[in-house]
Amino acid sequence: MANGSLSGFEIKSEQDSLLRLVGQLETYTRYFENVTVVCATKHLRNVKEMVSSDVGIWEFNGEMLIEHQAPTYRPLPKSSWLSFLNVVGLKALLKAYQLKVTGLKDELVARALSLEEEQIRGFLLTYLKCQFPQIQENRYAAKLKRQITSIENLDMNLSSMDTTLEEEGFITLPSGLKVRPMLRQ
Repeated sequence: MANGSLSGFEIKSEQDSLLRLVGQLETYTRYFENVTVVCATKHLRNVKEMVSSDVGIWEFNGEMLIEHQAPTYRPLPKSSWLSFLNVVGLKALLKAYQLKVTGLKDELVARALSLEEEQIRGFLLTYLKCQFPQIQENRYAAKLKRQITSIENLDMNLSSMDTTLEEEGFITLPSGLKVRPMLRQ
């Protein structure tokens, strides 16, 4: 989300290929109100030739972003908005407007389609804002778990070795080499 609208960004670095770009943009334009391609200078000419006038083009030259073409706002159909919601989200939407919240997903979607587009849009933008911190928190927890597992594996490997742990945090390996384990941030 950017500035109160649902925006999609496709990033093409110098290492990326543009082979799938047209298909990616077809999908993005079905689900986002604004779509922008952010590309390395190397791809700029080809991107300009490939994208329609309603897709934004930003160039990243290694130091800054340069806007070459602003994206055009395109309203989305209700079905596109609703596609972002799982069953829990659909039930929350229906409950917010005092509609029946039981049934299969297809039934919930059909009921939600009776709402005004602005009701669905407003709910979804708020819902996604609330979900984003949870997604970030889940990613952080998973990363932390991987680091803890790495530390435990390192600890197990070191304890099975003939090593000496010194006060400064250095480990003396059997070869006499002193190392200090460091965690990646």
